[in-house]
Amino acid sequence: MTKIFSQFIFGIFLLCIVSINGQYSVNDLSDDNPEEIINKTYAEEQTDLQNHIFKNYNRRARPLQNQTLPITVEAYIYLMHFSVDESQQTLTLNGHIYLSWMDEVAVWDPSKFNNIRNTLAKQWELWQPDLKVANSVSGVNQFFEISRRSHATLESISPTSTKVQTYPTFLMKIGCHFDYSKYPYDIQKCALRLYPAARMNEVVLKVYYELSPSVLLGWGEEAENKHIGEWNLLSVDNNITYFRKRKFSNDRPPNAFEASRTWSIFMVYVTLERHVALYWITMGLPAIISSIFNVFSFLFEKPEHAIMVTIGNLFFQIVFLQDFIRELPPAVGQAPPIVRFANALLIMTIIAMLAHLFIKRLKTHQSKLPPKYSRYIYNLLEAIKKRGKTLHTNEEEGHEEIEVSSEFTSFGIQNDKPLMMHYLLRGILFSFYTLSTFFLCLFYLW
Repeated sequence: MTKIFSQFIFGIFLLCIVSINGQYSVNDLSDDNPEEIINKTYAEEQTDLQNHIFKNYNRRARPLQNQTLPITVEAYIYLMHFSVDESQQTLTLNGHIYLSWMDEVAVWDPSKFNNIRNTLAKQWELWQPDLKVANSVSGVNQFFEISRRSHATLESISPTSTKVQTYPTFLMKIGCHFDYSKYPYDIQKCALRLYPAARMNEVVLKVYYELSPSVLLGWGEEAENKHIGEWNLLSVDNNITYFRKRKFSNDRPPNAFEASRTWSIFMVYVTLERHVALYWITMGLPAIISSIFNVFSFLFEKPEHAIMVTIGNLFFQIVFLQDFIRELPPAVGQAPPIVRFANALLIMTIIAMLAHLFIKRLKTHQSKLPPKYSRYIYNLLEAIKKRGKTLHTNEEEGHEEIEVSSEFTSFGIQNDKPLMMHYLLRGILFSFYTLSTFFLCLFYLW
């Protein structure tokens, strides 16, 4: 009985405590309209917060309490695509640009807004740096290269400071100076130059945590792909340079006066390497074969056959090789090696055709070399022949020496048969074209 009575008294005690706490909570919240607080949705809380933030906000003024200080904007590039227009000397870049700065006007106390520390806002409702592309082909006043219709994230750092972050997309077409003199092994480097319209006494650009740009040209298995068309993306780097007095410098302005005359420029360097898989099949190999035709044309006994070969070779170069050359990028500065090789080959083919016509004329008239020069050539050839035999015998028979008779090194009469001039000219041109072709291929194609 006593146990039951004790439990009864304990139950009544608990009911009193609950009743008192409940009464206290309602009375405590009566001044703040607890029903309104409980029924308020997240969207309504965000709406009230943004109404508070933008009540007296002026997006045309820099969001600083002290307007004599510059505002620092951190930038970061995320590259998603690129394309090269070789004829127009332009590079098109597509991706996102991350911007972050501290706002001292769009602030709130999280404790007064249900501890909300993050909110979203329309980008055009906030102050934002007016970024321009210095080397844009559309001009520096182009408005649509960087999107103005994205959203901004506001993070409350303190009741007097808010971190603003935007992530707009961009599509920029910039002018570059490409040098194709080393085609198809050329490496091109182009720089994107972003700068704020205001000078450094108002806005200062900075690389976000000194990070290099990110590159993602594909998804899934293609995430590591850095190749688009003929171009392979070698690297993307960035830094901050300073422009004053019409000169670029890596040195920051030492004082406020110099800062008022200086712009900070966000430089993004894109390095590309050409990769032409079919270069040797479509251009290199046909050029080498065409040059070999010129050499072999001097081995024909009849000049008529040699003339036909050189005419066919000339037709092949004009129709096919020159068409390939027209497809090459425009020459800026020095022409590519394959173009110089093709031009030299065309000249050598024309000279070879004229030489064969001259050889045909010499053969028709049976022109002979004067006896004095014929004997000299015969003796020289015999001396070279004997010298070769001497060296060969020395190697095989224990260096047994065989002396060459002095008659082969003198200008005595050894062969009275006159030398035909067309034979001599064919031999000289064959040697010349063989050496010329070898050195041209070595110099221009390798």
